[in-house]
Amino acid sequence: TNVGDQDRFKINDNGSVSVGPDAVDEINLYPSNNDLLPSGNRGTVDIGAGNNSTADIERQILEGLNDTDLSHFTNNEVKATNSNPLSLNGDTGISAGFKDELKHIIGQSRCIPIFREIPVGNGNNCTYEIIKFVGVKVVDVKLVGNPKGVWVQPFTYVDDTVVPDTTGAPITEDTIFTTPVLIE
Repeated sequence: TNVGDQDRFKINDNGSVSVGPDAVDEINLYPSNNDLLPSGNRGTVDIGAGNNSTADIERQILEGLNDTDLSHFTNNEVKATNSNPLSLNGDTGISAGFKDELKHIIGQSRCIPIFREIPVGNGNNCTYEIIKFVGVKVVDVKLVGNPKGVWVQPFTYVDDTVVPDTTGAPITEDTIFTTPVLIE
């Protein structure tokens, strides 16, 4: 990936995205030729069924995970920490087959997985050790022609289905939060 190499887009107060700097660098999630990752990878991961289905990924991009996706995980929860990573199979590349879905979410917050080291295996046989999820906002998508890219900026992701950490550990740099609730 190309980290912190550009600031071409800005997120406006109304959530829309326009061309111009905003002092927040974009990250291109599209694989580059200088990646140290195994061939046929650096695209998406299978969350839920491991069938490498473009239809599943399209739905997850637009709507998030559903009950069937979550049923593949303990207590129907997707959890990942440095001390207890989540193993997910890689999918081969980023398909132009779901470029329309990615373009549809420009300006919207999503969470993406972060892995800790170069995975072993190629294509759909590659396993990523996910250590956390971070919030991003998609600012541009170009999967046809060159240069290709899915550019995102770090951004806060808030969802009422996020399960909060109740261990009392301090929040230091997370970007994913659940909606606040009143407690007595």
